[in-house]
Amino acid sequence: MKLAALAALAALAALAGCIDDHYTCATDSDCNLGSGGRCESDHLCTQYDEACPLERSYSPHSGALSGQCYVEHTTLVDPCAAGQAPESLTGSYSGVCSVLPSCCSTGWSEPCVQLAQVQLHLHCDTRIAVTAWNHNPTVPVMNALYDLRWTGSTWQAGSTTRTTFLDWIAPAPNDAFGLPRLVGIDPTAPNLLVGEDPAPIAFPLVGGRTFDTLSSVDFDRSGRDLAMLSSNNIMQSPSDGVAHILIDLGTGDTREIASQYTAPLEAWGDVDGDAFPDAVAETNASPSYHFVTNTDDASDHSRQIDDNTGVSGASGDQPYIGAFDWYDLDGNGRLDLVEIGSQVAILLAPSSGSLLFQPSIRFDCDPPQVGTACTGAGSALVGFVGTVVPRAGGVDLVVGVDDEQLDNESPMNLPTYRSRVLYLIQNATSASPAISVLFSDCTGLGVSTTKCQVFRSVVARDLDGDGKLDLVAIDNDLDVYTFIAQADGSYRKQVQALQGVTPVTSYQYVRASVSGALTP
Repeated sequence: MKLAALAALAALAALAGCIDDHYTCATDSDCNLGSGGRCESDHLCTQYDEACPLERSYSPHSGALSGQCYVEHTTLVDPCAAGQAPESLTGSYSGVCSVLPSCCSTGWSEPCVQLAQVQLHLHCDTRIAVTAWNHNPTVPVMNALYDLRWTGSTWQAGSTTRTTFLDWIAPAPNDAFGLPRLVGIDPTAPNLLVGEDPAPIAFPLVGGRTFDTLSSVDFDRSGRDLAMLSSNNIMQSPSDGVAHILIDLGTGDTREIASQYTAPLEAWGDVDGDAFPDAVAETNASPSYHFVTNTDDASDHSRQIDDNTGVSGASGDQPYIGAFDWYDLDGNGRLDLVEIGSQVAILLAPSSGSLLFQPSIRFDCDPPQVGTACTGAGSALVGFVGTVVPRAGGVDLVVGVDDEQLDNESPMNLPTYRSRVLYLIQNATSASPAISVLFSDCTGLGVSTTKCQVFRSVVARDLDGDGKLDLVAIDNDLDVYTFIAQADGSYRKQVQALQGVTPVTSYQYVRASVSGALTP
């Protein structure tokens, strides 16, 4: 009997040795060990673990990985498109991370794309999705959408069947072609359309809501095909309390994310210095904004947002916020926030911890000057559009002067505009920044010198692959000004009229969503 028992035990031990302790999953519901179980892209389960940088470790039965911290398994497929998971520290484009560490730790954002173009002379095509609108419902053509493509010498403007907004988002993770995707709302049904005509993919949306933007963002740090859809229903009365909807474009799954204050105007960056991307967004009731911090929900360990930290920015006679931009302006390795509207304000991030709640530096007046004590008749009645422009060895700000009164008046009765002008601000964080006129013009395209159409949006991309960022500015008649950077630091200007609109249909607001794909 003893010999038989020993033989049986030996057989069981041999059988156990043949069992591979490697459980694979297909959906999150398959992962029920620990808390916050999730099925990762490698089909192994993880669970919440606050000791890990991404707050997850592999669950038991994950083979050799059991108990190890989860590390995102994705590859940057298009360095010309923002909104992807961060680049690997050993990846082809990891060199940008020595200047902007968040590109390899939090997400591949627009500053990463711009710096990669400057450092590596990437040849990218350039695509700009233009959304222009007016708030006055009596004005003809309240909304206009254009798909702009740079041909190498001019812009090709394409029409679209989308409505409400038009945006570019990043390629799907591991997409073999690495092409950004054009997105907008279906005019015939409550659907989000992803991809170009004639065969976009439709994702059903909740009826009765209005939507404003879609941004690809690695919100969960999962490497999945995630995008954040913003809704302005929180601005309505009564509000449904939902300003954001996270969509998994790989599965079609959605998750509503509650919000207290924030409205759709937002830009993704890094507020608190952790491994998860955060945003900043204008508030729904006043010209101030809130940090939209990506945080852990203690109840189920899903990622949610905390937008309770407000910033009282946007000073001026008629304060408003037009755009946000991110870049490390002071060289401490953290992304700083630039607010552009009735002022240009810079919120400097400390080397660790959260972004400072109040602007450290402000520019106002025409021409811009540090501080807000404007002098001269009417010099305080200005607002700004603009962008951050990284360059070899530094970073500049380029801002255009806007007439602040325009944003509160009907385009049927526009005031006399100021000159169409762009200012260059160098060393913006220093005690004595250098401010000069980059471009000034109020002629051409049949525009009189007494009523000059102002710039409504400015973006910076390298159009010709020479490692110098060029500028694209769009005015409120939707004419496109292209400024090609020259070797001596100047810009060569060209102007293109996209449509022959009259001043009655000039647009109060223009948003430009820019992306691109690698070219030979």
